[in-house]
Amino acid sequence: MKSDLSLEKQLSDNTDQTQAWIKELEIRRNPPAQMTVPEAAIYIGISERKLREDIGKRQFKSIRIGNRVILRAKDIDAALEAMTQ
Repeated sequence: MKSDLSLEKQLSDNTDQTQAWIKELEIRRNPPAQMTVPEAAIYIGISERKLREDIGKRQFKSIRIGNRVILRAKDIDAALEAMTQ
């Protein structure tokens, strides 16, 4: 019985990990027009902490709505383009 429960937990964990991976892949392939910091970090491929630092340095345009920080995909793309030139 114990091994059955452990197997179910492993399958559940794998399912959760797979769903998270699919969400990350979807954000990278088809980004929404507006993103939260975690979504934008996935889109760019950097950590949330690094992105927040860069927002603080005004390297990325963002707006604050209540406690949320929102970034537009076109502003992220423009900032990345400017960094590469």
